[in-house]
Amino acid sequence: MKIASTPLNCSDHVRLKEMAPQPHQIHPNWVVLAPPNTRVSPLIRLSRYVALGFGIMWGAHRYRVIRQKHAVTRDREHREALEQAKTNAELKKLQNKKDMLLLAEQVGLAMTPENLKMLGVDN
Repeated sequence: MKIASTPLNCSDHVRLKEMAPQPHQIHPNWVVLAPPNTRVSPLIRLSRYVALGFGIMWGAHRYRVIRQKHAVTRDREHREALEQAKTNAELKKLQNKKDMLLLAEQVGLAMTPENLKMLGVDN
């Protein structure tokens, strides 16, 4: 190639054109798409929208059915969780009572009703 300050002759333009990258040489993944003005049949377009509408309706129907089934499961799991929490609270209360009695015994606190009430184990 010649320096830009010197004028180019006709043979230089031909060589520059040959050296320029061709569209298929720009990138190995370059894809030539079909022209955007291709005409799609109105029947095909209608079919696409009808299929889309049926898909939306089917999805809404399935969502309602699955939501109803899961409502029963959620209610059962909630009841079980409440029962488990109640059982855990009772067990924790008994464990705290045992710990307080053990602490009172280790400290040497007399087991009088006033002391037991103070420790929270009054029964």
